[in-house]
Amino acid sequence: MSRLLSKNIGGPATLHIHHLDDAKTRTCLTQFRDLVGSCRGPSGKIKMIQNKVGGHLTLTSTSSRLLAAMSFSHPVLQMVVGSTQNHLANFKDGGLLLCHFCLLLLESSLDKTWNRRHVVAVYENCLSKMEEYLSSSDCVCRFEVSISSIDEMMSFLHCILSSKPLCCLGDAGLDHLSKTILRSFLHSIPESTQRIYFSDRIYIQCMSNNVLLDSKFEKGILMICPELSSIFEQNIEVKKTVDYVGVEKIKVALVNVSMSGDAEELMDVHYEADRDVDVNESMLSAILNTCEGLVQRGVGMVLSQKVIHPRIKAYLRSCGVFFLDRIGALLMPYLRDVTGATPLSSVVIPDFGSSSFGWLDDAVHCVLSGKSYLHLTNTDSPVVSLVLCSPLEEACSELQCLCSSALLSLKRLVHSGSVLCGGGCWQTHLAAVLRSQMDDISNIMNLPTLQLTNIVENFARCLEKSATSLNHDQEMHMVDKSQGHLWKTTYGTFDQNSPTKNPVMKCSCSLLSTHQSDDLRLLGDKVSEKSDCDSTCTSNLNIGKNPQIVDSLAVALSAVQTAVYTANSILMTHQYIQDEG
Repeated sequence: MSRLLSKNIGGPATLHIHHLDDAKTRTCLTQFRDLVGSCRGPSGKIKMIQNKVGGHLTLTSTSSRLLAAMSFSHPVLQMVVGSTQNHLANFKDGGLLLCHFCLLLLESSLDKTWNRRHVVAVYENCLSKMEEYLSSSDCVCRFEVSISSIDEMMSFLHCILSSKPLCCLGDAGLDHLSKTILRSFLHSIPESTQRIYFSDRIYIQCMSNNVLLDSKFEKGILMICPELSSIFEQNIEVKKTVDYVGVEKIKVALVNVSMSGDAEELMDVHYEADRDVDVNESMLSAILNTCEGLVQRGVGMVLSQKVIHPRIKAYLRSCGVFFLDRIGALLMPYLRDVTGATPLSSVVIPDFGSSSFGWLDDAVHCVLSGKSYLHLTNTDSPVVSLVLCSPLEEACSELQCLCSSALLSLKRLVHSGSVLCGGGCWQTHLAAVLRSQMDDISNIMNLPTLQLTNIVENFARCLEKSATSLNHDQEMHMVDKSQGHLWKTTYGTFDQNSPTKNPVMKCSCSLLSTHQSDDLRLLGDKVSEKSDCDSTCTSNLNIGKNPQIVDSLAVALSAVQTAVYTANSILMTHQYIQDEG
């Protein structure tokens, strides 16, 4: 037996029931789709977000910052946003593609009178056909990138970094940032795979009020240090000791519990204390004993995640031990990797094991852009700091999000090495492939031919709309009948009836030119059930080069998969009940 209880115990429950076919739901989907679609691509529109009572003003066109700055009350939008944020947690990219494609599928499906179960089944089959094609040797929109080629890696980074207009990357800035990111990535690759790392080994430090060309990478950790002077650089003298191989280095202890004496470690323990015993004083004595043990073992630097009590600071200072507190949980994994130390999880009963301490070559105080930083280096560690500079604080935050995405995409590229034709070409190509495989889908599913054709065509049209949303300049969109690539041109410069008079153009990914494919038609023109590209879509395109504009295969495929799964889940749901009591 189960029962529903209202949150408002003193009054009746206030239940709001939403139907998927409600006009309000469709309006929400349309508005959110327009919002997300307008952010896509290098010419995407920057959004200014602020709540109704004021507060922080967010400027962005990236999905992660956009969704984090907004709140959603409609259940359908919450499902779409939740799926998108879960995808971003794993890939840090492709959120706008996922969100936009999912909304396109939902809107177009709700406008029709098709049986929803049939729609879901056909969409799943279309997705299976896409996955099968992308993993096959016949796929001509998938290319392999050689990670030993600097030019190909730089081209891949250019495609990612040029996608956000708020960063204001010119040609010189784009090239400089791509080189800096690639150098950081290559230096962060460990020489041995035997050691376990707790971070991605690339710590991103942002500095606003600087020009982009000042961005750089530094070996080690460049961490902000407000305790030291931000006016002039101080000469830090940190006690050194001889390490295991006879080299003088700084011995480091990391602490991830409070050293303020507030009995944090005893919070869940029941204890009795005599009236003459001060618990806080006893805790401070225990912490002082731990610090004595650190000093006896030659520790020259203590880095604490939380607060250190002033008496503890005074003792460490008197013993010549350099210390920093309030470091925070975000930086601790990087400090573990750069020092090799295991954080002490207790300062009352410490475990001074062989792996409890780490080592640093040097600690240098730096003053950059009017702020104080501490530069920790260790030649035995692959950890590096990526310093990002930008004139505006919001642009700096956007740049940090973009570079995190680029670094993760590079790691995935090393493992898979596969990319797709970018600029919308892989979407239009896959739409043509689905149309060409209509017979195969029809053999799998026992549905009326006309209904099946319409649902597959709708899926293909959504892929094409996803491709054209990358362009916001009101241009003509075309697709070639042989390869299914996307082409763009201004209105009035293309005559479909006289192809020989048209200027030479390149497709959106710059792989093809009109010399190689001149059979262009306007995107959206009615096509036959069996696409004209059926005879060539499954043959290798022997061009001898990769496209200049590419998308990560892993990111794009995961985004499309999640979009289809989310749309299908929503389409199978009839009512959404909200308790606002």
